[in-house]
Amino acid sequence: MGDDHHRGAGLAAVCEQGVDHLHSMTATAAASTLRQIRERFEARSFRKNADRVHSYRIDDERFAEQLLAAALSPEADAGIKRFFGSEYFVHWYVVNRANPGPDQNRNSFLWHCDKGPRAHLKLLVYLNGEEEHGGRTEFLDLKATQALARSGYLFGRVADRRADLAPLAERVGADYRPRSWRMAPGEALLFQPSSVLHRGVMPIRAARYMLSICLLPSPVPWDEALRRGLISDLDRDPKWHGDAMEILRGLGRAYA
Repeated sequence: MGDDHHRGAGLAAVCEQGVDHLHSMTATAAASTLRQIRERFEARSFRKNADRVHSYRIDDERFAEQLLAAALSPEADAGIKRFFGSEYFVHWYVVNRANPGPDQNRNSFLWHCDKGPRAHLKLLVYLNGEEEHGGRTEFLDLKATQALARSGYLFGRVADRRADLAPLAERVGADYRPRSWRMAPGEALLFQPSSVLHRGVMPIRAARYMLSICLLPSPVPWDEALRRGLISDLDRDPKWHGDAMEILRGLGRAYA
């Protein structure tokens, strides 16, 4: 299913299908945010896609809080709370620039599920639109992902990731119908990254700018948690702690 899928679907789509398409910022707000990021912050190589993807070092705490507040719109906030059944906090976030190159898909641009707890979400906010850059994000739904899990593909080696899962899906009887949306500036995708197969599709005309936010359940609202210092910095911290109790201890320190 593609662009005809109606946005929000009663805010149940992320629970029932694993992904939802929603409004995060207005196009004007997205353009203003992107302009400020490009003018004020340095872009550096980003992890395994270092030659193709760069991240911006947002070293202004006030700007970071304003950025997250803009992204976590009422529509996004409601969907996130519905999924968790509670408040939530920002585990980490990153602003990436992916440079065009349609024929060199690898790493996150191949089909995969993310590591991490089942009960976590990711919000991808497009700061510029598909019409400008030609990139997108593709998903399989929960049912198709569960069927493909029988093949052992989901959490295999990065080197074994594929751009086309049709032959594998046919072998295990999975309904292979990748979904994507023509994203406008400020639109977002809220999804279960460890439970639905997904992949980025490289931009072909210009750089794609995206804000990615990783979310976990919390006893207090995200902005209070942020002000108390409960957030990971991907420049120095791992994406996930070796022991989940480390996060709980962080919660205890933040709310003591």
